[in-house]
This record gives sequence, C-alpha cells and structure tokens, in this order.
Amino acid sequence: MSLATLKVKVQKLIEKAKVIDYMWYNTPFDYVLPDKITDEVYINSYMFCMFPDYITSFTSKGLTNIDNTMFKGNKNIVKIDMPNVTTVTGNVIRGCYELITMIVGTLTHTERTSFTQGTPARGTLETLIIGKGTTADLYLQDSQKYSQAVLHNIIDNLADKTGQTAGIINFGDINLAKISDEYKAKLQKKNWEYK
Repeated sequence: MSLATLKVKVQKLIEKAKVIDYMWYNTPFDYVLPDKITDEVYINSYMFCMFPDYITSFTSKGLTNIDNTMFKGNKNIVKIDMPNVTTVTGNVIRGCYELITMIVGTLTHTERTSFTQGTPARGTLETLIIGKGTTADLYLQDSQKYSQAVLHNIIDNLADKTGQTAGIINFGDINLAKISDEYKAKLQKKNWEYK
C-alpha cells in the first residue's frame, strides 16, 4: 500500500470517527476539508446536511465558492477559513451568531447579504480577511464589531478601480467612524464609493 493511499484511509477513519462522535454524543468539532475536494455540492449534500450545527470551524483550500446553503443557521461555527474563495452568495452566514472570524480569497462576486448574520445588533463578525485585489462590492454594515485594523486591512486589499466603474463598500455608520481620514482618502483614490 502506498503512503498516499494510507493517508487517504487514515483521513477517512478520522472523518468517520468524528461523525460517530457527533451522532452519539453531539460533540462539536473542527472540520478541515481535504484540499482535493473542490466541489461545494458534495459538501452541501454530504457534510452540512448531516451535522451542520456541530461544526465549530471549517477550513478548505480547495473550494472557490460559498453558496447560500453552506453555513446558514449553524449555531456553533466560530471560524470559516477558505482562502481561495472568490464568490460568496447571499445569506451564507445568516443565523451564525457565534461566527467571529471569516477568511476568504480575492473576491470577484458577493451579494448584499453575503456577510449578514442577522440584524446589525446580532452581528458578531469581528475579523474579515479578504484577498488582495478584491473587486467585488462589499456590504459590511451588519456587524459593528470590526476593529479599525481589520477595516484598514480590508481597504488595503481592495483593487484599484481607477478608470473602471466605481466599487461600492458599505461599512455602516459605526464602522465608518472607525476609519481614519487617510484610509478614506485611499478609498477615493482607488475609486471606491463608501458609506
């Protein structure tokens, strides 16, 4: 048996043990998706339909899309780490009221509700890390817990849209008050409309 085959078998045994532990004891667990799985349909139909509420963190380097059924309503997830994601559809984290950290890649498509957990009073997202060169419009007003450093990092990672249609970024009043004048000037220089 090759080392690669043995690794796959061990990974399957680990996954099976986690599922059994969940099914018998309802034990929350962290899940790392093997890099070679790049099909979100598999994840939605297999992983999240079986035990969505007990995944406390989810890591995947293979997936490039988060669709609107993936994390919706997960009551225990605190971290999503998907550094190659370029598309986030609407309502993917709605109801994820424990989620504090989300890492995604260079975003090319988002929707108005992509980063909405619920009403602004219930938004718990503190850290959002996006990839350099992000061109997608961002609507971040539903969490008021972003620090100035996080907001400035988001601005640094936005693409320069000079000579193109302006990008849109909605911080909401509370977040906007945290952004320095220097970074507001950066947004204007990169041709991003903000509010």
